[in-house]
Amino acid sequence: MEISARNVFEGEIESIKVGAVMANFKIKIESPQLITAIIT
Repeated sequence: MEISARNVFEGEIESIKVGAVMANFKIKIESPQLITAIIT
């Protein structure tokens, strides 16, 4: 599957870590698949 901004993944948030400059989100989509997103 090609991944783009329009893809939709169903899952649940595993963790959120918020720092001074960025936030790190981990989303479990299907065991054992995990997506990590870094937002600055």
